[in-house]
Amino acid sequence: MKKHEEEMAPHSGRHVIRLFSGYADSPIWAANGPVDYADSALTEELVADLTAWDSSSYGGVDGLLIEMSEASKALAEELADRLATELGDGFVVSCDGDVGSAMFASKMPPTNPDAAAAFTKLIDDELKLQEFSRGNMHYYAPLSGQVFKGPGNHRDSRDPETPGTT
Repeated sequence: MKKHEEEMAPHSGRHVIRLFSGYADSPIWAANGPVDYADSALTEELVADLTAWDSSSYGGVDGLLIEMSEASKALAEELADRLATELGDGFVVSCDGDVGSAMFASKMPPTNPDAAAAFTKLIDDELKLQEFSRGNMHYYAPLSGQVFKGPGNHRDSRDPETPGTT
């Protein structure tokens, strides 16, 4: 299973959110990419702490990611737990984003229902987009002039009304 599919796959009936630093505007990943803080509805305090932790993950002369210290790992786990608490019992937060990483989940309703609703919407929108794309994907082969729609179907782009077979 690809990592972006894992993020959206329910884990014990819950959506998986990944928390890790990685050259994005946010260390929170859901659906197919990083979650913009403006779309997250998370509390200002949690966003500030996530931003500070994420910023501390970069260093050196080249500004590349640095290896996490034990203190940074502990802080990441604390932030993952706080994120899970805000999102509530419909989500699991994977710390570091790797398979086998520490997982945090709340057994309680969300302490921030607006954030839970925002994350649910982000994930649902991505699932709808993927479902729509599966049946409506088109590929174009410029050298042959063929347009392929889904597996096993193609047509000559010079005559869009004439379907063909592969």
